[in-house]
Amino acid sequence: MPEYTMRRTWPDDDKRPNDFVFRIDGKNVGRCYLMVGADSRLVWHWTVYGRSTSGMEDTLAEAQQRFKQAYEAAE
Repeated sequence: MPEYTMRRTWPDDDKRPNDFVFRIDGKNVGRCYLMVGADSRLVWHWTVYGRSTSGMEDTLAEAQQRFKQAYEAAE
């Protein structure tokens, strides 16, 4: 079973605490960050590297789950 982890995209930049790289078995495979959506609310935008797969979720936990589902569906 693959090991899903996250790390901060910019570990030394305290101005970007909500910007993460998704990793599987130590390899960078996607990204997730907090942003202001079109309706002026905060949402978590996630994407799978190398694929036109992405989305926006209300919580980080939801973004993690949707990313995992999208990544596994494409495998």
